[in-house]
Amino acid sequence: MVEEAPVKILILASMLIVSCASNESVKTPTTDARASGVKPSVAHGWYEDDWAGALAEAKKRNVPVFVDVWATWCHTCRSMKTFVLEDKSMPSDRFVWLALDVDKPVNAGPSSKLATSVFPTYYVVDPSNESVAGMWVGGASIQQMRAFMSDGERSFRNAKVALPETDPLHWLVIADRASISGDPASAANAYDKALSIAPADWSRRADVLALRVGALEAAKSWGPCVDTALASASLAGHTSSATDLTFTALDSCAENLPKDDPRLGKLRTLARSVGHEVATDQDAALSPDDRGDAWKLVWEAAEQMGDHQAALAAAKEREQVLETAAAHAPDSWTASLYDGTRMETLLFLDRAEEARAMLVDHEAKLPDDFNPPHRLARVLVTMKRYDDGLAAARRALALAYGPRKALVYVVLVDALVGRGDIEGAKAALDEDLAYLKSLPPGQARPASIAAAEKRKATLVTR
Repeated sequence: MVEEAPVKILILASMLIVSCASNESVKTPTTDARASGVKPSVAHGWYEDDWAGALAEAKKRNVPVFVDVWATWCHTCRSMKTFVLEDKSMPSDRFVWLALDVDKPVNAGPSSKLATSVFPTYYVVDPSNESVAGMWVGGASIQQMRAFMSDGERSFRNAKVALPETDPLHWLVIADRASISGDPASAANAYDKALSIAPADWSRRADVLALRVGALEAAKSWGPCVDTALASASLAGHTSSATDLTFTALDSCAENLPKDDPRLGKLRTLARSVGHEVATDQDAALSPDDRGDAWKLVWEAAEQMGDHQAALAAAKEREQVLETAAAHAPDSWTASLYDGTRMETLLFLDRAEEARAMLVDHEAKLPDDFNPPHRLARVLVTMKRYDDGLAAARRALALAYGPRKALVYVVLVDALVGRGDIEGAKAALDEDLAYLKSLPPGQARPASIAAAEKRKATLVTR
C-alpha cells in the first residue's frame, strides 16, 4: 500500500499524511545514516538528493535515471528499499540510481517537476530532456520492478522512434505523462488502451490496473473508479497492486457515492475477499509490509460493513505479521519501518501501552530520527498523557523537517489542548502557519495551511 495510508480513526490522521526536510545532498555509497534516520544504500551506488548530479552522470553514460521519490515516514517506501530495490538482481549498470527524500527543500524542484503525490513513486527519466519514460506508483515485487525498469529502458531507447500504437508501452508512456501533467482523465483512457491491446500474460497488467483506478480517482470519476475496481481487482492477482487498487476504490471513490448505492456493498465484499486472498497466499511475492496492508484491507472493509469482530480479527493477523517481521529485522532501522503500521494497529486493538513501549525503544535506538518521538507523541495523547505527549512532540519538532514538520505541530497542539493550554495551542498554530508559509515552491501545502487556520479560528472562539 502507498503510504502512509489514511485511516478512519481521526486521532491517527495527522500521522498518516505527507511531509519532512534537510538540505543535505550526497552521492552514495554512504557511511553514515542520514540525520532523518535514512539507512545507507549500497547495492547500486545511489545518488541521494542530487538531481543534477544524477542527470549529468546518466548523460555521460547514455543511460536512463531510475528515480525513487520517497519519505522517511513512508512504510512502503522503506520496505521497498529493504526488500526490493537493494536486491542484487536489479539491473544496476543500466541505470543511474537516484533517491529523492520528498521532504528535503533541495528536492522541491524535481519533486514538483515529477508532480509526485503518492509515495513511493518510481520513475525512469530520460536525462537528455528530463522527460519521464516510465512511472510506477506504490509497492512491487522484485519481478514486477524488474519488468517496470525493462519497460522504462525500452521507452528511453525508443524515444526518437515512436513505438507503434499496437505496443501497450506506447499507450503506457502517454498515460504516465498525462498523469504527471495533471490530466488524469486522459491518463485513464490511455491506461485502458494499453490494457486492451496487451497480451493476456502481460507482466505489467497488475500495476497498470492499479494506475487506471488511481487515475479515475484523481479525475474524481467516482462511479467509474468503483466499477473498474469491481471488474479488475481479481485480475491483478495476489499482488500489492491488487490491494492498492481496491483500497483506492474503497477509501476514496466509494466514499463519494450515495450511501444507498448498491455498489458499496459489492465493493466491501470484494475488498474482504481480495485482502484475505492476498494476505493468506504464502507463495505470493509479498514483503511483510505488503501482507500487512492486505490484512488492513480486510479490516477496513469489515469495519465498513459493521462487522467489528472481523475487523479486530484482521487487525490481530496484521499485527502478528508485522511484529514477527520487526522481531526478525537485522537492525533497529529496519525494524522501525513497521512502526507506523504497528502503532495504528495496536491502537485499534486497544493496546496503546505496547505501542508506547515500542516507540520508546526505537527513539532510544534511533536518536536522530524524528519519526519515533512523533508517533510516540500521538500515542501518548491518545492515552491522555498530555504532558508526556507534549515533551515527545517537542523532541520530534527539534529533528523534523519539510512538510512533515507541520504535522508534528498538529500533535503538539493536540497535547496543549488536552492539557487545557489554549493560549499555548494558539501560539503553536501561529508557529505552524509561519512554518508552512515558509516552505519553498514545490513543497507548499495549501490544504495544511487552511486546516491550521481553521483550527486556530476554532480555538479563538473558545
